[in-house]
Formats: sequence, C-alpha cells, structure tokens
Amino acid sequence: MRKRAANRPLSVAGRTFERGSAGAAEIDVGEGLGGTRLVVPVRVVAGARPGPRLALIAGLRGDEVSAIEAVREAAARVAPDRLTGDLLAVPLANVAGFVDARRPVRGALERSFPGDPQGSAAARMAHAVFQAVVRKADLLVVLGAWRAGRHALPHVRTDIDAPGALPLAVGFGAPLVVHERGLGGTLVRAALAEGRAAILYHVGVARQLARDAVDGAVEAIVRLLREFAMLRGLSPRRPRPTVVRRVEELRA
Repeated sequence: MRKRAANRPLSVAGRTFERGSAGAAEIDVGEGLGGTRLVVPVRVVAGARPGPRLALIAGLRGDEVSAIEAVREAAARVAPDRLTGDLLAVPLANVAGFVDARRPVRGALERSFPGDPQGSAAARMAHAVFQAVVRKADLLVVLGAWRAGRHALPHVRTDIDAPGALPLAVGFGAPLVVHERGLGGTLVRAALAEGRAAILYHVGVARQLARDAVDGAVEAIVRLLREFAMLRGLSPRRPRPTVVRRVEELRA
C-alpha cells in the first residue's frame, strides 16, 4: 500500500479537506438533460489521523437502489474524529442513468473505465470519477446489484492474484470470494491495473430496496474499516471465506 503524507490535506473535485473534517464535493461529469451540467456527489471524511484511504462507489448503472443506500448510510455513520485515514463515498456514480433509464450511458458506464476525457459521454463520466476518487484511494469497494430475475449467495469478486485484493476481500467478510479478472472496462479491473486493491459486491436486486441487504452491506463496510484499523473496535469473529477460483454457471 502506498504511504500517505501524514498532514497533507485531501483534495477532491477542487475542494480541500483538512484532517478531522468532513463534507461534500461535486464531480463535474459533463452535460445532462436539457444542456444542464451533471455532477456526481462525493461524501468525504478526512480522518483525524493519517492512514489508508478507502473509496466506496455504487450506482454505476443508476438502478442499484440497495447499493446506493448502503454507501450513503455507511458514510453517514463514520465521524472524522473516530477515523484513521480517509473515506471517499460515491453513492450514485451514474447520475445520468438514474435520471433517465433509457439513456445509453446507463449500461455503458460500467464498462468504460478508466475512461477518456475526449471519448463518449460514458467514457468522459468514467474518467471524471476515476480521476477524482479512484486515483486518490488505496482501497476500493464497488457495490452493484443483481439484475432482475437473478440471485446468488453473497460473495465478493476480485482478481485474488492482484496485490492487496485478497486481504481486502477477506476483510469485507463475505462467506465466498470468487476469483475473477473481470472484463475490460470494469471499474474493479481498471483500479487493480492502477495498483489499487479493489473488490465487487452485489447488494440485492436492481430497482428494489432490500433492507436486510442494505444492513448487511453497511455492517460489512464497518467491519472492513475495523479490519484495516481505520475505526476502533473489534469485529465479530467470522470463518475465513471459501475462495473459489473457477465458477460454472448452470441455468434453468
């Protein structure tokens, strides 16, 4: 993990956060409906003490309701005076997809990372989020959702051979860790290529708010913060997850 300067302020999307402070920043991601500018909100918690920097990102399609709520609630629970390190939380990365489900960017953003400032609308949005948040982080948790009609046991997906990925997955506490290099353009794969430890976890089903799934994801995030000594307190002991290198899908 890269070492951070102990007292260097954290700058996100043009706003500076001193140690022991918290607030919101806005990432300009381009033009939206009616020619208005779209911004992606970021909740920033700059801990009172230096340490790892964790980024939480949800809403890459805009319909992952439970994942969006989990990031929002987890960030609200973390106070800067209790935090070692920094937390950057993006509950809704795809504002355009959330506003208008018919827009092509809804499905395109999650395959457009690390992005291109001169590319398509999705590539420009991906570039803005990646530059403002992911490149400032050491650890990344991407929260998604199962598409309608699909369900699975709770599990984390990542390239377990990438530096730092397996400890991050284990610290999250899911019962299964599935080895997956990921398709080109996915956020986890792009982050791993940049040297950031990154994992993907699905929270419920798209377009549905599942209270139990939200609560489970928030607990996992808090557990992860404690495992990496970013929050004080002991997490309940959990069995080490089963690591799966090969998956075969059976459909009925």
